Amino acid sequence: LRHALGYGRVTLVGGSYGSHLALALMRAYPQSIERVLMFGVEGLDHTWDDPGAQLSTLRRIAAAAEASPELAPHIPDGGLLAALHTVIDRLEHREAATRLEHREAATRLDRQPTDSGPVVNAALVRWLAGYQAGNRDRPNAWPEFILDMYDGDYSVAERAVRSLDTLSMDDPMHYSMDCASGISPDRATRYAADPARAILGDVNFEYAAFCDVWPARDPGAAFRASVVSDIPTLIVHGTWDTSTPIENAREVVATLRHGWLIEVDGGTHGALTNLFSHWDPAYDSIGAFLRGETIEFPATVTLPPVRFRARRAQH
Repeated sequence: LRHALGYGRVTLVGGSYGSHLALALMRAYPQSIERVLMFGVEGLDHTWDDPGAQLSTLRRIAAAAEASPELAPHIPDGGLLAALHTVIDRLEHREAATRLEHREAATRLDRQPTDSGPVVNAALVRWLAGYQAGNRDRPNAWPEFILDMYDGDYSVAERAVRSLDTLSMDDPMHYSMDCASGISPDRATRYAADPARAILGDVNFEYAAFCDVWPARDPGAAFRASVVSDIPTLIVHGTWDTSTPIENAREVVATLRHGWLIEVDGGTHGALTNLFSHWDPAYDSIGAFLRGETIEFPATVTLPPVRFRARRAQH
């Protein structure tokens, strides 16, 4: 495309998977790239999700909810994540009791045990652990989801069970790209042993299920190595990004000799939009960077706090 348009060098702007592609291009064609702007960073060994980093993101979001005067009186001892862990423990004990009850009934009736466990189970709650977390437009959604379950109300989780009938697979290109990028063996071992799985479960179950059989060509271990580059690169990343945790950006910028990271405190996966919406110097500063000027960026930009509301009345 660069050749077709007659450009000698180009500036790349990439978010989420676009940052993954930008990093690959920085390594393959450094002479063709002038500057890079990235947000929601997915490094070349970040395709599979890091459960520990995801839990750290939820911990930051929980801290904001727990500190709000509107929600603080309703938070159980230990905080929201401890409450979520309690919900999971309760469900696992209930599932064990239900299986025992079925087994005893089957023995009495001389039948095989049935597999009719509870509709809302621990695995489902782990899958939904970050449901609506970090949604700046609906900040109450995630904490109230946890608090409702802690109080015995599983209505939101039950709606999620019913929605499973409408789930569909992503398009084939999604799996071809992600399964090709894969994961390094060392990282896979670390993720498998991460204690965060006690709350989040296997956050990569989709990749584990598909990628061993999906026809994708592995680009090799060298592809997943950290990108070392002299290309001027600005990364904008949110501390509330539940899709690509900020730990991704910190790891990527560490090997960029002319890399800058703006951590957007309270920013989401669309941290660049957050920055333009809430930080007055964003247009001038980022515009100057893209024009090739030397700019001193702040290490952190803190967004205005979200406004939690009083918890809705419980029935």
